[in-house]
Amino acid sequence: MQVLFLGLVQWFIFSPISTIMKKIAIMGSTKTVTLFHGSNVEFERFEKCGVRSTSALGVGYYLTPRLEKAERYGDIVMAFEVDVSGCLPWDDLSTKQRRDVEDFLIKHVPSSVLSKYGEIQYEVVPLNPTGLARTEELRALTESNENDASRARMVSKYDSPDHLKDIDRKKFGVVRWRVAGRLDSANNEQLLALAQEYAPEIASHLGYMGAMFGDEVAIYRSGLAVKVGVLKEDAKFELVQQNKKGFWAVAQGIAKEEMQNESKADVNRDYGEAAKPKSAALRMRL
Repeated sequence: MQVLFLGLVQWFIFSPISTIMKKIAIMGSTKTVTLFHGSNVEFERFEKCGVRSTSALGVGYYLTPRLEKAERYGDIVMAFEVDVSGCLPWDDLSTKQRRDVEDFLIKHVPSSVLSKYGEIQYEVVPLNPTGLARTEELRALTESNENDASRARMVSKYDSPDHLKDIDRKKFGVVRWRVAGRLDSANNEQLLALAQEYAPEIASHLGYMGAMFGDEVAIYRSGLAVKVGVLKEDAKFELVQQNKKGFWAVAQGIAKEEMQNESKADVNRDYGEAAKPKSAALRMRL
């Protein structure tokens, strides 16, 4: 029975969320993953136990694919099979998911903060009283922007776009600023940071039953997690030893893909020129 249990959890152990999603894709219709939850009290299902009142992923029950992280939260580490099919994957948002997230944040994040990610605007102004008055007007309009780079200011030739580099700088100046609008320039981590501060329950409001980022999974319904066992000290030791031997990398498709995508620069930096032929494989086993 212990061997069967270990075989169940080794598939996902120590894998980041992005890798878990790849494994789900390879497995086809399977939508459950084995995740861990550390606690000082053993329980059979999530109820009041394990709920975080505030966190980046919203109020919910938190689990992780990393055994060592689960151990930080308690001496008792429980394994759960979790349905993540309805979770918002912050690491890998689809085009539609990102658009929905942006639309929601634009309604809840102040424009002074949104301007940091807004579109850059340029305006050529004459170096006379009229032009200087326009520059001051733009400065006043953008004064409340929280990010210095988004406030209106005169920029040099080198900070101007190509089509404005050759203007007569003795007669004209170039003012640059950002306007609040879309969040196209924000990466997923920045979107999550905005959500954490201004809309922590965004995933729930958008209709998701959980959220995932990095090595954390939050589920908003206890029924999405089914307990499959408790890891004893000897079991945890065996899992760690198997991981060091590369035992979890049974998904050969994932291993091949990651080895093929390994850049030459990373190989040379991490293992040296002499280790190039086997460095990617070594990384999978570490």
